[in-house]
Amino acid sequence: MNCFSTDCKNPVVYSFTWGWGAPAACCAAHQIHAQQIHDAQDRGKIAFAVIDEDAVKVPLGRDERTQLIAAKMSAEQDGDAVRVRAAELFNENTSLQAELRRLRARDTESQAQLRDREADIERLKTERDEALASLHETRTELERVTLLVPREAPATPRERPHTVG
Repeated sequence: MNCFSTDCKNPVVYSFTWGWGAPAACCAAHQIHAQQIHDAQDRGKIAFAVIDEDAVKVPLGRDERTQLIAAKMSAEQDGDAVRVRAAELFNENTSLQAELRRLRARDTESQAQLRDREADIERLKTERDEALASLHETRTELERVTLLVPREAPATPRERPHTVG
């Protein structure tokens, strides 16, 4: 297939169909010209299909190469900065994990001590309750004995008079 322009010697890059149904092809340079012809006839837009992908690629100019190299260097610097920050974050994360492990061990120890203290409190409460119960029993016994012993009776044998027979 040749370019629709009769005097063109460029390689064909696009294929398309004219608005009246005739198939055609064009080079990259005449693509715009084909669309202008089509537009002049009020037939709308042409759907160009790429025939050869390699022919569409245009070599980069010096300015474009310079911009790409600058963008690459900038991206590399950004990548280096990101790697440094990632290393810092990794180190910080590692130290925080160590701190977390230390605090968890401390928490486990504190929980064990708390359980021990709670057991001591329960034991002391039981001892207190037993002592109070014993005190109550002792007071009750004292009151009972106090009621049984006459109030006028001497408290000790020396205070009692000696009586014979």
